[in-house]
Amino acid sequence: PAVACSPRLVGFLEAAIAAHNLPVHTLPSGAGHDPVALSRLTDVAMLFLRCKGGISHNPAESVAVGDVAVGLAVLGAFVRSCAGASVELVTVPMDTRALDRMALDALYAAC
Repeated sequence: PAVACSPRLVGFLEAAIAAHNLPVHTLPSGAGHDPVALSRLTDVAMLFLRCKGGISHNPAESVAVGDVAVGLAVLGAFVRSCAGASVELVTVPMDTRALDRMALDALYAAC
């Protein structure tokens, strides 16, 4: 099941994108595995990079190095905004074993 992104975090992400003089696009996403797992711990937002041919989660997925650089710059601005606003990143106390398991699941899903 999909989860809703945090309007507050989306606002920080949109501001980070705009600060780099880039157009802000919002879109619905069916991507559920990472946000669903993380939403048990904290609010979520997602930043997407364009993929060649729109292909993602597939061995044919490909991104341009320049797009990755822009994504990292935007992510850095987003994190700095969150830190400056004292955004609490983990909102639910969690058993460390469960957190480790979720991290392993997310890593597995990314591979």
